[in-house]
Amino acid sequence: MMLIDTHCHLCDNAYADDWREVLSRAGEAGVGAVVNVGLDVPTSQHALCQAEEWEAQTWRGAGVRGPRMHVTVGMHPCEANQWNTGGGDAFRGTAAQLRFFTTHRAVVAIGEIGLDFHWTRVKPETTPSVEQQENVFRAQLLLAQENFLPVVIHSRDSASRCLEVIREEECEAVPGVFHCFAGALDEARAALDLGFHLGLCCNVTYPKAAELRELARFIPLDRLMIETDGPYLAPQAHRGKRNEPAYVAHAAATIAELRSLSVDAVTAATTENARALFGLR
Repeated sequence: MMLIDTHCHLCDNAYADDWREVLSRAGEAGVGAVVNVGLDVPTSQHALCQAEEWEAQTWRGAGVRGPRMHVTVGMHPCEANQWNTGGGDAFRGTAAQLRFFTTHRAVVAIGEIGLDFHWTRVKPETTPSVEQQENVFRAQLLLAQENFLPVVIHSRDSASRCLEVIREEECEAVPGVFHCFAGALDEARAALDLGFHLGLCCNVTYPKAAELRELARFIPLDRLMIETDGPYLAPQAHRGKRNEPAYVAHAAATIAELRSLSVDAVTAATTENARALFGLR
């Protein structure tokens, strides 16, 4: 049964020396596809270059085996101060660059985008303001709507406000996933009511993660996504080390145990959810 890691950052410097080997290990672990998530313009562009190289090595007959790579392009809220309008040159602005990226065949979503109130509280001096984050979030919601793409939403300590912005921009019809979801049950219900999927990461394997484990039982199986968020949040068995797509199997196994289901049942459901949301081949 094929697994899909619906959110990892192979474009991160943590994988600079061995991302190809990381993908090969993922394939050996039963991962059939990964979604490589951009954090800003440079990492989004790098993810596209990785996808082209990987496709040439695998799916075009070069003999290398491994999962398919799909890509999302976008500006993370903690990078919102990189957003620019092009200084009068509409073709050089961030929105124009991201719009151009969406024409690439590997792109399946706009993301990750959203709000991060954790870092505005912990490191306000180096984190974009809430106003900056919201402006960039709104611009990318509209970009997704214009290009008929789903969104991958970052909502650390901000799920309720993310939902309010979505409603204010009248983007309720834009499909998407709240990735690495860790909100309260009422926030989960509100996101589900708007039609969103909810993604759980490998931190669901942590024995003391009681709230995440409650979410793992609560989220309807047809709205659940699994992800690694690599290189972050390695599962309990590899805690303190770099996370990678092969480890998405740990999340699947823990969720299956919590729901008293087979791993195959969780894998089949979450894979179908990812295929449907992102339009994966």
